[in-house]
Amino acid sequence: MTIQLSANLNQRIRYLCYSQYMSIFKNINVLDLTIGPVGGLTTMVMADFGASVIKIEPLKGDPFRKMPSSTTWLRGKKSIAIDLKIHSEQVKLHAYIKNADVVITNARPKIAKQLGIDSTKILSMNEQIILCNITGFEEKGKLANIPGYEGLIAAKTGYMMTFEGIGKDSNKYRQGPAYSAVLLASHGASQIALQSITAALINRNITGNGQHIKTSLTRAMIPIDTAGLFIAQIRDRLGDKLPKAIDPEFGMLPALGYHPVPTKDGKWIQLAGLVSHLFYAFIDAVGLQDIYDNPDFIDPRGMDNKTKTRLAKIIAKRMMEKNSDDWMKAFIHNGNVAAEEWHSTKESMHHPQIIHNKDIWNHHDKNLGRTQQLGPLAHFSVTQGKHPGNRPVINQDNGYRWPKKQVKRTLTKKVISSKGPLDGITFLEFSSIIAAPYAATILGELGARVIKIEPLTGDNFRVGSNPGTGKQIKGLGAIKTTSNKESICLNLKSDQGIEVAHRLISEANGMLHNYRPGVPERLKIDWQTVNNINKDIVYVSAWGYGKNGPYAHRPTAAPGVGAAMGGPLKQFGGKLPHVHKENLSESIKEAIKINTANPGSSDYNASHIIASAAIMGLYEQNKHGTSQQIDCNMLAANAYANFEHFIDYQDIPKIEEVDDNLFGIDNLYRLYDTKSGWIFFACRNQKDWLNFLAYLTMESNNIPNFKKLIEKLPTNIIKIEESHTQILEKIFIEQKSFTWENNLTALDIGCVVASEYLPGTFWYNDQHVKDNKLTVKVNNPIWDTIIRHATLSELNDFPRREGMQSTAGQHSEEILLSLGYEQKDILELKKNNVFASHDDI
Repeated sequence: MTIQLSANLNQRIRYLCYSQYMSIFKNINVLDLTIGPVGGLTTMVMADFGASVIKIEPLKGDPFRKMPSSTTWLRGKKSIAIDLKIHSEQVKLHAYIKNADVVITNARPKIAKQLGIDSTKILSMNEQIILCNITGFEEKGKLANIPGYEGLIAAKTGYMMTFEGIGKDSNKYRQGPAYSAVLLASHGASQIALQSITAALINRNITGNGQHIKTSLTRAMIPIDTAGLFIAQIRDRLGDKLPKAIDPEFGMLPALGYHPVPTKDGKWIQLAGLVSHLFYAFIDAVGLQDIYDNPDFIDPRGMDNKTKTRLAKIIAKRMMEKNSDDWMKAFIHNGNVAAEEWHSTKESMHHPQIIHNKDIWNHHDKNLGRTQQLGPLAHFSVTQGKHPGNRPVINQDNGYRWPKKQVKRTLTKKVISSKGPLDGITFLEFSSIIAAPYAATILGELGARVIKIEPLTGDNFRVGSNPGTGKQIKGLGAIKTTSNKESICLNLKSDQGIEVAHRLISEANGMLHNYRPGVPERLKIDWQTVNNINKDIVYVSAWGYGKNGPYAHRPTAAPGVGAAMGGPLKQFGGKLPHVHKENLSESIKEAIKINTANPGSSDYNASHIIASAAIMGLYEQNKHGTSQQIDCNMLAANAYANFEHFIDYQDIPKIEEVDDNLFGIDNLYRLYDTKSGWIFFACRNQKDWLNFLAYLTMESNNIPNFKKLIEKLPTNIIKIEESHTQILEKIFIEQKSFTWENNLTALDIGCVVASEYLPGTFWYNDQHVKDNKLTVKVNNPIWDTIIRHATLSELNDFPRREGMQSTAGQHSEEILLSLGYEQKDILELKKNNVFASHDDI
């Protein structure tokens, strides 16, 4: 008698069979030569999933151990302290390098050479090693050898200008940049390194070749510039022919579906209804259906700012009739209202869905007691991660050596391709808007063949993606989310459309969707159906909240996730503004201001996690043929972006917060106004402080005021107090911003001009971008040619992978032919509206 195994039972048997090598990175030796959380997070994930990680520290330990979050990003590693400043000590590294699979560094070019950990030295010892260098400002130009602090990167690239105008007092806020509180560059760079390393491991399994990977915190700012670079050049190209932005959905007032609203108990709820039907669901849930009696309020996308303000006041008045908890219960019950209460990151650790998904690991640390930390990067059905153990004491593993590895010879002839390390992998994308599509873009950039399956009208982000640009610039925001892909527009609500999808699935290595729970089943692309078609596939779900649980049925989008996970509240200084119950106009002003603290980066934070998880799944598939489900969700992904605050234990030290003026976190790490323009000053050690004082002394010949100001400053950096802030303000106001940057960077001191333009202008015009070739001109199907960002990483065997944007359905017929459909069948499918092709979206 033949017994038909169910998909779930079949997977359970696979799970048991794979138990001997459950961890994705088992038998991978990782040498972590980085300082701080950027490389620390990369190697943390590898340790969580089975890698043996040795961290080489200075004799006094990684100086960033003082961060409470180091309990998280140092977990499960072995610590060996070596003074690499002494040449004779550098040789201790050689045995580790020779036995490592992966080495990761983040030293500045000049420092790397001094410490004997420059790429030439490391690569000469092990031809099969995967070396990943993470720098701050890349390896060329005058900024290459200044410290790669997050604040310097955010200021220079224009990201701090994203927050212009926010402040606690509605009648008192400055123009110009504001400190960016969420460590987006650190999060992004850590994940770019993880993605590139894992892709290189796949390539090494096939070819036997090692790889040299380069990325930077500067490159990590590329994803969050959705359309700025493209808008800057098109405006430059069209000049006066381009009218000012007129799209009312993206005017100065936040789109009503994205509006923060005050409640009776003085709290704020962030709406996150990207599309009109979600806004209508909100109106129903709060009992404001009678607004439709006024024809001005029927179409939320057709309102001018004046009308939107009128309706925003009506909504605010209604919302202040009940407490936040009452409204949230109503929204959860409704199931179609995208909204979240503004919380701190610490409060987010108690979010019902975070707890349900087990996105927190409770770990008993022998020194700290019970800790709550970041959970796994994603949930893998077969090769799940597990907490690898305590943060090590400095040098606790002195003398430890990895078992010697047999060096494998190259399996095939070395082939240099422009496609990337994932060449040969086919990956399907059933998703829309930003988070999941951009994750698939990253896979395409790394060489995978990505096929984007879109609705017949195309992904709606193709035409609704240009905040502040008006409808005259179409499709620019979608360049990022539709590049490095083939596109087929397919009607998944038809039997014939599903048949096409199933043929694609049968030939794919992996697939990704971002539908709400229940939708994949209705479309017949759920895990069980897909696994029955293709027993070897990697199936990635990019959920808003999760595949089940108290919030899983609800929609969400970037602003809601941001508010829920605490980044915007941190950005706003940790305390939300007063709710003006008797003055609706003031409440609307406050809503606009706090909305500025929530810029939508949550999508890209999630993109990184989805891409990393997908590539990890593909690596396990490449090694052992493992087919499995991988579940990602936007809340947990943004916990990783807020890693600095996503940690709790008894007696946890106070974590540094943004000052009341939103300048920075202390007087040696903050924005300063100068004689002309703003700078960001980052001085974090005694050596740089003494060099700064020496510079002031030298300049006192030209600026006599410096001499008396220097006398009021201590020579020991640890004696700097808050009272010294005014002295430093008087010093920096004496010279222009570019003078400070030129002269202090020449001394390798962290000081840059804080851009007074948004990021698009930086990427389009800045000399540092040009010096490091961080943009490239490519063909574009709509705009002929266009300048776009370079790749997120460079790999020595795969130098050019920028790719080209596709139009919706551009490859529909080509894909159908490759699946075995004949021309007459294709004509019939088109006639029956099973697929479509477009030239202009």
